[in-house]
Amino acid sequence: MIPIKREACEGRINPKGIPVLYLATDPDTAMSEIRPCMGQSISVAEFELMDDIDVVDCTENLSDESVWFYINDAFASPITNSDNKAEYAYTQIISELFKSQGFQGIYFKSSLGPGKNLVLFDIYYAKPIRSMVSETKSIKYEFHESVDICRVFNDEEGEKDEIISDNFVRFLRK
Repeated sequence: MIPIKREACEGRINPKGIPVLYLATDPDTAMSEIRPCMGQSISVAEFELMDDIDVVDCTENLSDESVWFYINDAFASPITNSDNKAEYAYTQIISELFKSQGFQGIYFKSSLGPGKNLVLFDIYYAKPIRSMVSETKSIKYEFHESVDICRVFNDEEGEKDEIISDNFVRFLRK
C-alpha cells in the first residue's frame, strides 16, 4: 500500500523515483482514480494520519475566474498512460513550490470520483489501518459534445452535406 522508492512512477505530483502517497477521501473516489476495467480486482486501504498536517486545499474558492480553479483543474485533469508524461511537469513544479513552503500535501477535487484526492509528500505521514479487495462491477461513462471537430461541406445543389471528422467518423446525409 505504501509506494516503494525505487519503483515510484512519475505522477502529476511527483517525478519518477520520488514517492508520494496518493489518497482519496472515500473508497469510491480512490477506486475510480485508478480507472479499473470490468471485473478487475482492486486492493483498497484505509489510512490514518500520523499527526496534524498542513495541506494546500485547491478545492476552496473555485469560482471560474479564480487562480485556484485553474490549479485544481490542472491537478484533477486525468492523464492517460499514452499521454506525454511531460504534461506532468506543470503540476510537479507547483507541488514542489507548495512543499518548499512547508506544506505536507495537496487536496484537489477528483474528476473521476465523488470525493477529493489527498497527496502526501512524505509517504510516512499516514499508515494503513485496514485493507480490502473489491471487484469492479460496473463502469459508467457520460459523454457530452464539447468541441465540434467536424467540417461541413455542401455541394453546389445543396442536396447533401458531408461531415468529415478529423479523427474517426465519415458519413453522408441527404
